[in-house]
Amino acid sequence: MKHIFNKPFTFEGQEYKELDLNLEGLTGDDLISVERELTATGTVVVTIQTSQAACLLIASRAAKVPSELIRALPLNEASKLAMAVQGFLLG
Repeated sequence: MKHIFNKPFTFEGQEYKELDLNLEGLTGDDLISVERELTATGTVVVTIQTSQAACLLIASRAAKVPSELIRALPLNEASKLAMAVQGFLLG
């Protein structure tokens, strides 16, 4: 799945116009790893599929980009990305 940004986004000197999310390539291990990462930071997640923090971490894994890039996105882009992952997870 491609996520196309409304405007190009620059992170650490590299411009991004889109992210290619290979959500189908992720596994249950990725889901567990995301949950563990969030728990280690003190974030409480009741349902990973509806947690925006979890969905954004999943997006970073699916796009093979650092989670810092995803967290640096403008609010509207981060929100759209989280919603796209939620839609995929909830099918």
